[in-house]
Amino acid sequence: MPLHVAPLLAAAGLHASPMAADRVVAFMDHIRVFQDQVEKLKALHVDSAEYSCLKAIVLFSSGEYIKSSFINKNN
Repeated sequence: MPLHVAPLLAAAGLHASPMAADRVVAFMDHIRVFQDQVEKLKALHVDSAEYSCLKAIVLFSSGEYIKSSFINKNN
């Protein structure tokens, strides 16, 4: 089930005022990346308990572990 882009654009205020084309392209790229991540998560068939655990990890992590593991993976 793909995300609908129109509500995201409206929430970001892109419908109310004209914006530079490069900003719109960047925003649409972020939406595409977000949709890809949602599809990957859906492919895992995560149940509600697993989802709650993942949500807690994301919400309560400092981000330093994620940042350091990303840097180590790219080196």
